[in-house]
Amino acid sequence: EPGATISVADAAKALITKSANDVAVALAEHIAGDETRFAEAMTRKARELGMKATTFRNAHGLPDREQVTTAR
Repeated sequence: EPGATISVADAAKALITKSANDVAVALAEHIAGDETRFAEAMTRKARELGMKATTFRNAHGLPDREQVTTAR
């Protein structure tokens, strides 16, 4: 429910066991304030790891025309 709370541990368990897209967004918001900033942080980390062509746009991995991930 909007406005409800969930512990980080329970959110992580839900993400791991159900791959819940809503939980992925909630965790991203907890970590970075909002999903956009989380995706930007993930993109920065990917670039630090040498993944120069990777760009994240969301926390859940669902398709987005601007999201590109590569192993290189």
